[in-house]
Amino acid sequence: MTPAATNTRQSTVIVHDLSYRYRSAGLNLDVLNNVNLSINAGEFISLVGPSGCGKTTLLTLIGCIKSMQEGSLKIFGQELN
Repeated sequence: MTPAATNTRQSTVIVHDLSYRYRSAGLNLDVLNNVNLSINAGEFISLVGPSGCGKTTLLTLIGCIKSMQEGSLKIFGQELN
């Protein structure tokens, strides 16, 4: 990639210090703690990890299915909180 092409490439998803906690029956379950992630246009990524580690929670936050609790989440430069 040429230097000019590198400078025009933008992150489509930027996650900074994102945290999410489930609250149920007086219990708090921390699922995401200070997650940082940047996904550039055209990139292919995969999320891997054991069951219950927060993969689906992260995707539902990025997809605006759940509301953020803490941190910053930007899609195409638009802050979602």
